[in-house]
Amino acid sequence: MELIEFRVLGDPLPKQSFRATRGGGFTDPRIKAWQNTVSWEARRVMVDRLPLEGLLVAELTFFRRTAQRVDLDNLSKAALDGMQGVVFLDDTQVHQLRAMKLLGAPEPMLKAIVWQPGREYFVMPDWSV
Repeated sequence: MELIEFRVLGDPLPKQSFRATRGGGFTDPRIKAWQNTVSWEARRVMVDRLPLEGLLVAELTFFRRTAQRVDLDNLSKAALDGMQGVVFLDDTQVHQLRAMKLLGAPEPMLKAIVWQPGREYFVMPDWSV
């Protein structure tokens, strides 16, 4: 099992829904910068490695300085988009996502762990119940 683990210093930012404009669309430049920072840190640990293939598990812990209300799914979206093409080929490979946000952290950061578990990890539920 190959495990990829890294940290990204800075207050994690949530990725809001894409905003449509007359000229196309708009993503806040701060969000783009955060995704680029995630991508850069991912590249540092992925030196001489190819992106993971197959089904993956991602564990994301967001340490945020402020108690400002942000959606955990939006924090996860920004982080996964930053890892796409570096840690894995496409975020559709993530079949299990474990995410947590901790507010009031003295050192804001993202801690990311991504791995490809064995086949036995993903057990299909018994739908007949």
